[in-house]
Amino acid sequence: MESASTTSYMVCPECSARLVVCVKKGKVSVFDDTRSEEELAKKRHARLTRYAAKINEIVK
Repeated sequence: MESASTTSYMVCPECSARLVVCVKKGKVSVFDDTRSEEELAKKRHARLTRYAAKINEIVK
């Protein structure tokens, strides 16, 4: 995969560890995701709120 810069968050299918995968200038880095459950929940809530607002705009 060729990419200038990207970051992905995933869960390992074997050990269920949360991981961060960064691709920058052709180099891949993988490390543990150290965000707290509270921070993850806040970001998830904000993302879902934005999705709901966009859907409401489309429906109107």
